[in-house]
Formats: sequence, C-alpha cells, structure tokens
Amino acid sequence: MTDQTPPVTYAAWQPKDPARELTEDDITRLVHTFYGHIRDHETLGPVFKNALHDDWGPHLDKMVDFWCSMMLGVKRYDGRPLPVHVNMPDLKDEHFGQWLALFHITTHSLFTPEIAGIFMERAQRMAQSFRYAIALHADRPAAPAHSHSHGHSHPTGGCGCGGGGGGCGS
Repeated sequence: MTDQTPPVTYAAWQPKDPARELTEDDITRLVHTFYGHIRDHETLGPVFKNALHDDWGPHLDKMVDFWCSMMLGVKRYDGRPLPVHVNMPDLKDEHFGQWLALFHITTHSLFTPEIAGIFMERAQRMAQSFRYAIALHADRPAAPAHSHSHGHSHPTGGCGCGGGGGGCGS
C-alpha cells in the first residue's frame, strides 16, 4: 500500500492570517460606514466637521489609503497623522474612547471577530500614541493661523496641509 498523503510544506506550518481575506472594497466600506457614525455623533461630529471644514471627501480617501496601508500593505498613504492630530485644538483625550467605541461597533458589525480584532488592535495602538502626544503638547500655545490656496485657514499644521507641520488632509 502506497501513502497518498501529500508532503507537508513550510506554508502548512504558517498561521492563517485572517486579514488576507480583506479587500480594498471592504476597507472602503469600513471607512465610509465609520465616518458616517462619526458625523452623526453629538461630540465627535463637530470636532471632525471643524477640523475638515465640512469637506469629508478628501479625508475619507486618505483614511481608505491609510487603512489599506495598515491592513493590506498598499503603499498609497503618505501622510503624517500625529502632527495633524496634535494640532487639532478641539481634539481632547476623552474623544479617543468615543472614537474607539464607534470603531469597535463598526468593525464588529462588518467583519469576523478575528478581522475586527486586528483592526481594533491597530486602532488602539494608534489612539494611545495620539493620546500621549496630545498630553505632551497640552500646554503648547496655539499656532498662528495661515491660509491656503485650497480655501481655508487654521493653526499652522492643523489640517495637515504642510503649513509648518504635516501633509494636507483637506
């Protein structure tokens, strides 16, 4: 009798990565659903509306690129999110818990618990970094406003347009 069992390969020993099942369409759906919840949120909605000058489209595109980078390894995102968030005067420490709660609800409504957990792990790490940075800069005076050719002004680096700090998110 001959053994018909195929040989065990190195790949058979690798843990399955549930994020491999994700597509860019999945991430686009997540971003648009999540920021729909943000817009409707009584506390977070105004913070984002002010920061984005109520122009959500470019931010949503940037967030799709960001999460595709984080989850799929796509190399389109080139922003610097930390300086942008540090320079948002309306963004407070308590907002991060609200943001994470909405993100948890959204990821768990759209994905398997495994995939939602991967998103949440990355979001929690990012939120913690932002919270630390904002706390370190809490006593920093507001930066002077500057204007842009794309039609708005804000504290230097506030929208991330590069006026002294980050790449424009608007």
